[in-house]
Amino acid sequence: MKLRIKGNSLRLRVTRPELAALVEGGRVEESIRFGPGPADRLAYVLQVGTASDGDDRDDGYASPLVAFAANEVRVTLSPAAVRRWREPDRVAVEGRLPVGGGEVLHVLVEKDFACVDGPPGGEDPDAFPNPSAGRAC
Repeated sequence: MKLRIKGNSLRLRVTRPELAALVEGGRVEESIRFGPGPADRLAYVLQVGTASDGDDRDDGYASPLVAFAANEVRVTLSPAAVRRWREPDRVAVEGRLPVGGGEVLHVLVEKDFACVDGPPGGEDPDAFPNPSAGRAC
């Protein structure tokens, strides 16, 4: 799972095995260490659970929820969102969450597609097949 943070946006990119693990076990976790101590670690977690912020969308499931505590960023998706996201035509689950002071956090959880213009074999064999592969630009 890859984490990208820029401004008030949070993006998680998930491989095929990670999505399968999420469906089977309800949780995928990664971390990065910045030093030797336990507080020198940032964990990021994607989990299935009750994800309802009152913003039920017209496609029938709630937006993701995000929490940050004890050096852990936790993104929670509803079971319905995960079921829908598993379908081949669905690329991402997205939401915009108010964080106070008139600011909004944009959250995007997406399938990690193979690079189209990279070396043969791609950067990650566990990535989802890119729907644009084989097309001329």
